[in-house]
Amino acid sequence: TNIPTPYRIPFFNELNRQLFAQGLKLKVIFGAQGYKRRQWAIDMGNCEFAYTILDSASFRLAGNESVSFTYPGLSRLIAREAPRVIVTNAFSVATMKLWFRHFIHPIPYIIWSGDIHQRGGDNLLRRLQRRLLVHEATRYVAYGTRAKTCLVSLGAVPEKVHIAINTVDTRYYRQEVERSHKAESYENRSTLLCVGDLTARKRIDLLLLALKDLIVTHPEAHLDIVGDGPERAHLEALAKSLGICQSVQFLG
Repeated sequence: TNIPTPYRIPFFNELNRQLFAQGLKLKVIFGAQGYKRRQWAIDMGNCEFAYTILDSASFRLAGNESVSFTYPGLSRLIAREAPRVIVTNAFSVATMKLWFRHFIHPIPYIIWSGDIHQRGGDNLLRRLQRRLLVHEATRYVAYGTRAKTCLVSLGAVPEKVHIAINTVDTRYYRQEVERSHKAESYENRSTLLCVGDLTARKRIDLLLLALKDLIVTHPEAHLDIVGDGPERAHLEALAKSLGICQSVQFLG
């Protein structure tokens, strides 16, 4: 998979526990520690599973959120680990390397994907690449029915596509909220929370416009925005022009 994230680590911990109970070992290979747009501070000490972080270079594809990694040394690592099966991240560079390796040193691989369409704007070569990767996979994990439909449209046998809900360990977040709860009282205000990248496609500007309407009837309403990105300065200026600076806070 690509990078460690705070929502994936609890998932891999649980997966590791369940596989261990069946006599199976899980090892996670991350393409990189992180990249510029992701500003998380990850405590790898929370990982209860074995892992390796590759020193990948990253490169942007079309769009702000499309980042891929080179996965250097992946084949050597796989040869050393000698896994029974590999679960790989959709149509990434890692999956391409597994596809090429498959013809020389065949190890079954499972495509784990949440893509919900074939990206109609892609060129013919891109669509062919996806079909080839799907054709050689032994099984598929799709997090959602639309993701399954996409895999089937690329040639996957429907009976081999297993749907798994893309979720997180909510207990972990509940415990973290309780642990870090501040002394500030929220009894006298209605707090709205927005968490995400401050990019144009997230349309946080519409949220600020909605807040302006909301405080007309609910003057106690307050919006906390957690996140950063290229739109932050524009959004802060918009909040000022709307006269709602006292009702919104940009927390970074």
